[in-house]
Amino acid sequence: MRTILSVLCATAALLCLGPIARGADDGVGARHWNMKCGGADRTSRVTCEPIRRQPIEAWRIKPEGAIVCEPVVWGGTIFLVSRDTQGRNVLLAYDAATGEQRARKVVLKSTDRRVNLLAWQGTVVMTERETVRAFLFKGTSFKAMWKKAGDFSGHPGICGDLLLVPTSSDFSVYGLRRGKELTATVGGSGLIATTYPRPQSALLASASIGNHFSFQGDWLRPRLTSVEELHKRAPTITAAPGDNRPVTPVERGASSKLSNSVVARMDGADGSGWFFWCKDGFAGAKGALNGALVPDRGEGGLADARVAPAIFGGQAYTFNEKWDLLKINVDGRYFVVVEAKDQPKGAWRGRPSIAQNVAYFGNWAVDLTSKRVLWVHDFGEDIKLPAIPSGDGLVVVRTKKGELVCLASPDAARGADADAATATAAAEVAVPPLPRAMDGVLLRDGSEVAGTVTQKGEDFIVTTKAAPRTVAGADVLVARSGGEVLHAATQRDVFDVLRRAARATAVRGYEQLFERAVRMEIPNAAGGVLEEARAWGMSERRAKELNAQLTGKRMHPNANLRLPALERRQGEAEAAMVTEILAAAKWCIRRELKTAAAGLLSLATKLDANSTAIAELAATTIPKEFPDRGFPDAPQRWLQWAPYVLAADAQFLGADDPAWKRCEGVWTRVRGTIGFRTPRLLLFSRSQDASIIGPCLRSGEAAVEGLMQILGDGPARGWTDKDRLDVRIHRNRKEYLIEKTVGGTAPKWSAGYYAPYENISRFHVPDGGPNREPLGRGLFKVLAHELTHHYVDSRWIPSFGVPARRGAEAPGFWIVEGLARFIEDQMVDADTRGLTFNDQTVGSIDSTAQMTKDRNAFPLKTLVDMTQGTFARLSDLPKCEVTLRRSLQTFKMSPRSIFYEQSGALAFWLLRMRGDKSRVLTIRYIRDFYTGRSTKAGWKRLGFTSAGEMGTAFAKFLQTVR
Repeated sequence: MRTILSVLCATAALLCLGPIARGADDGVGARHWNMKCGGADRTSRVTCEPIRRQPIEAWRIKPEGAIVCEPVVWGGTIFLVSRDTQGRNVLLAYDAATGEQRARKVVLKSTDRRVNLLAWQGTVVMTERETVRAFLFKGTSFKAMWKKAGDFSGHPGICGDLLLVPTSSDFSVYGLRRGKELTATVGGSGLIATTYPRPQSALLASASIGNHFSFQGDWLRPRLTSVEELHKRAPTITAAPGDNRPVTPVERGASSKLSNSVVARMDGADGSGWFFWCKDGFAGAKGALNGALVPDRGEGGLADARVAPAIFGGQAYTFNEKWDLLKINVDGRYFVVVEAKDQPKGAWRGRPSIAQNVAYFGNWAVDLTSKRVLWVHDFGEDIKLPAIPSGDGLVVVRTKKGELVCLASPDAARGADADAATATAAAEVAVPPLPRAMDGVLLRDGSEVAGTVTQKGEDFIVTTKAAPRTVAGADVLVARSGGEVLHAATQRDVFDVLRRAARATAVRGYEQLFERAVRMEIPNAAGGVLEEARAWGMSERRAKELNAQLTGKRMHPNANLRLPALERRQGEAEAAMVTEILAAAKWCIRRELKTAAAGLLSLATKLDANSTAIAELAATTIPKEFPDRGFPDAPQRWLQWAPYVLAADAQFLGADDPAWKRCEGVWTRVRGTIGFRTPRLLLFSRSQDASIIGPCLRSGEAAVEGLMQILGDGPARGWTDKDRLDVRIHRNRKEYLIEKTVGGTAPKWSAGYYAPYENISRFHVPDGGPNREPLGRGLFKVLAHELTHHYVDSRWIPSFGVPARRGAEAPGFWIVEGLARFIEDQMVDADTRGLTFNDQTVGSIDSTAQMTKDRNAFPLKTLVDMTQGTFARLSDLPKCEVTLRRSLQTFKMSPRSIFYEQSGALAFWLLRMRGDKSRVLTIRYIRDFYTGRSTKAGWKRLGFTSAGEMGTAFAKFLQTVR
């Protein structure tokens, strides 16, 4: 059984180093920007929900006096220190969602401008040059806890219950709650970082420069301290990482600069190590640079890093001297993500921060996975960086005028009244438990009515112990009586309801475990359990309520002796959660909902990945058609596929399925092809990689569902195999290009194509090389694009009783590619933002706005009346460059690629931005083109009196999205 507490409390002495030290996606400190550079690993990354859409300005305040520290955040509260008109330091607390001042405490009169803050579970630490003070934040006030005098020189750090404060020569170590100073010391300089290189030993890293054995000159390397040994009062450990060889030569005498350095941990697939950044720079063979890389294995070197980096996936993001945005690997390889000249207009540059996979660069944000610029915000004045993530969908920025400004996701709470109203309206509704009854009905709200069931027309009568109850058929997901299933919705619909109940089951279990950890006086472990509950879906409102219970809680003196008992309780709690989910899976199996059962079992593996009970039950859910059912690890393979099969409402094709009759050559099952049937697709794949083909199933089905939503499905009739779209996916580009078809072979430049003469769409899994598609379009987008052609040509148009018969010289060809580009663009990030078809930030709209502004786009008259023959003669040679406002890339655009992008933007505008009348006219326009009834001056059919009127209106729309 995987134990959270063994992660949170890797040693008995250090109860909660794991989540902080690892800087990972779990742990009590991972959500909070509670010290300089985010957290104790100094990666400037937190795990709270990022702002993914254009934000609103939630609040703007001007604290009294001048702000003299970098704000820190804990549990929805922003802490900072200001200097009032009398020269006193004032400790302030603000509500992160509303900007309302929660607490204020005048500390003392001071001339020291180097004030630093740290927050941890209600304790706020304030350090100055000669003083360290700790306060207890009680929600509306601060209470002084302890005070220490000394010679302090920088930002404090925390590791478990230890506070580390840099002095002029090393680090003083205190117990956080009582301020007791440890006799052992930590050597080195700079902003200390911590990590977990081994499960049972946390390490602290600080900067160190010195001579090493027979090597000449001075060398930069981490000075590592074992915290376990530190608690034992053992001498400080100063071993270099890896094989203990020297790393990164620097100029002699550089040690004096290290007080201004930052040490950040880098852990990724390509290796691990440390990133050093120093404001004063390091001198190397190639001159002075601010960054240095020290891998755990291998040789290090200096790096161009104008600002301290933010780290994601083991790669550091920073700017160089030219203000180009860089991505730097731990081995020293670097990539220019976007040159300074190509960055969004109005973008500020400085120290970055990261929330999950979204990087903030002051007033603009980038999705580091897709490399899309998500938004740019104009503050109206200069800002000081970084932009600090202050909660789910919240980020706070300090302006040069001394104001704090909070940006929020459009759906985040705005203002105290709105926040209170939202909390009231969205008060948690109790999620019904997972179903257990032998007979009865499961309703769409997740509740269960047990009893004998009979069907009356479209409704169901459930005879309970109390009295018969009539239930509307539309409200029923599953009905069973006497062992017979009378009704069942799709397995996808059933699973969606049961998944919500399973997540609620886990949340309840972790909440009980949290309460036990509080009673046992192990608050750090309790905080880690709370983060696990969040990951399973606990609302932020409830999480904040529980987190408040940890304020001011001290670790029990014998907490290390209590920890094993709590770990046992955790194992029992997770085992109980798994048992409940297994019971629900068995409930599904009895109703022949085996794929839904597998979806639940896939969830259960997150609680216990090695459970034999899960594997044994999963084996009973494997469909007979599953091609890998004969392998020893078939249950595990099946559980990888199950979530995708459910999402697409798909089924594997069995060996004797009649759908195989349409296949020949390499596409037969005996040649290793796997096949699927979804409501609207027959998909055959030579690749058996669930992580690639699974999303193809999901996004392909979603694309067709989206088209039906936009265009409708013509006269109502069901989908049979004759109607389903035939999709083929090759394992690689080589196989894709050599396949012989009725029309020859695939176009060499393509990633996929629809062949109307065969009624088949073909694609290939990318080989991992450079993407040659315009604007970086990959497999899933190409799939959605070609399926649009496929659906319209072979399903939508024929549903009106006429075949598609468009000619090469028919005007209006733009709508063919424009509709497909519109659909594929709207599939981008659909998993995170939902498939709404209203995203104005997509590539076609972004690029068309830039090209129209620079007069590189086609005149609307030319575009709208263009024929397929004219399009075929368009050049592929570059005409212009386009720097997308919503992507960290610049693209060379040819007339052909301009046609695609402009057509996609025009289709979006006509279908989604001009109301129902325009949508009806555009759909009629599409149908007329495909049935050979298009005419010149197509703008008239689209509701405009002239091409000029249409062009002017379209240009006005594009001006709003630049």
